[in-house]
Amino acid sequence: MIIGIASRCIIENQVRKEFVNEEYISFFKKYGLTPILLPYNLSSYQELFSLCDCFCLPGGGDIDAKFYNSINDIHNQLVYKDVDKLDFLILKYALKKRKPVLGICRGLQVINVFFKGDLIQHIEDDLHLNQTNHQLEILNHSIFKDSIKEFTINSYHHQKIGKIGEGIIVDGICKDAIEIIRHNDYPIIATQYHLEKIDNSTTDLIMKHFINLFFM
Repeated sequence: MIIGIASRCIIENQVRKEFVNEEYISFFKKYGLTPILLPYNLSSYQELFSLCDCFCLPGGGDIDAKFYNSINDIHNQLVYKDVDKLDFLILKYALKKRKPVLGICRGLQVINVFFKGDLIQHIEDDLHLNQTNHQLEILNHSIFKDSIKEFTINSYHHQKIGKIGEGIIVDGICKDAIEIIRHNDYPIIATQYHLEKIDNSTTDLIMKHFINLFFM
């Protein structure tokens, strides 16, 4: 099965670079998925999207606040309109074709905004320090089906979900930040924390759920 990973952007020494972190490639290969890069600078996406059995919206910069009827404040970082456009095109295509989508970090935020939710543009620094570990609380109706109540996750984000999008189900929270979501009607699951950086049974359970979405 081929998983299309949305590319991300960074500008270094005035050179704009399009990339996917190698860590995602290794992660998906471990679960039997073949990753391909989905660039944002194509004139037509249909042919490339049609090769994919599923999609990943990975981590990256912040979403333009205009998509949730707000204004970018001083904390909104690395906003690229081409990256936003690609993520929303992938979601529209995936929903139309009912192909599974996995969101990670920024990907979770994009999914929530796509379904008419919004974001809090900055979390106080002492609540979710980047590159630190926190305890995640699993809610009763989650995909874990009472097998796990909490586990340790990483934190690499300075924004979080505010208003929850239409049809979004919350499975896990940490310090008032929503960390795991899925959709009630579409084959979508997402984590705010960096799933690809955690190698344990909880990651296996989430990926098993994601792969099972192929059969919805």
